[in-house]
Amino acid sequence: MQQEHVQEFQRVFSNAHGLKGVQIHAAHFHVFHASLAQLTLLPRGLLAEFTVVNRSERPLPVSPGWHPYFPCPDALKQRIVTDVPGLDPARFDPALEYDFGVPPAAHGRARFEVPGLGTLLVSHSPEMRHFQCWSLPGRDFVCLEPFTGPNNALNTPSRLEIPPGGGRTLFMRIELGG
Repeated sequence: MQQEHVQEFQRVFSNAHGLKGVQIHAAHFHVFHASLAQLTLLPRGLLAEFTVVNRSERPLPVSPGWHPYFPCPDALKQRIVTDVPGLDPARFDPALEYDFGVPPAAHGRARFEVPGLGTLLVSHSPEMRHFQCWSLPGRDFVCLEPFTGPNNALNTPSRLEIPPGGGRTLFMRIELGG
């Protein structure tokens, strides 16, 4: 079994507005690609960016996604209101573990009214063509996750491919209020 060789570093930074963030860089030598995750605090939320650069001579398949958890009382999950087409909050059954997805809105923005939290605005890269929802019974949280594709997308045509020498940056922005 070939051992994965990873070189990582972190850097904390401040932008011109005094907002802090962190960059995490990992170079994966066995597949000849580099990735960089950058998190930036916003006045009402967070901006997450993920960059992958393909340093190989072959296309690089990727299928990244984000996994944000939000507080929501277990008994009130079915009262979440959203503008995501086809996302029926009745499926947020507090008695069951649920894990399902729907296509996101074409403009890449979603609005949620989450009991106990308020208005939540999620925007993401156009390449994020899937919105996954997940939670556990008896737990006071819900995950509202922009992804490039459904489960196992890396092994399907819904994955992204980065050409040799190419790169791609994806983002997710979460804001409260609005």
